[in-house]
Amino acid sequence: KSNQSLKNVFLLNREILRGCLENGISSNIMFIYFKYFTKIFELFLTKNA
Repeated sequence: KSNQSLKNVFLLNREILRGCLENGISSNIMFIYFKYFTKIFELFLTKNA
């Protein structure tokens, strides 16, 4: 997998941010990393269900 190291995850997220900004989509790096917090939250919700 290409996202196994933290360095690759960081680079991928910077590319996502650059792509958003180049296409006129308002974003910042915190919005990009917020997806990881939501995934962790969903993991806890599904374990307790």
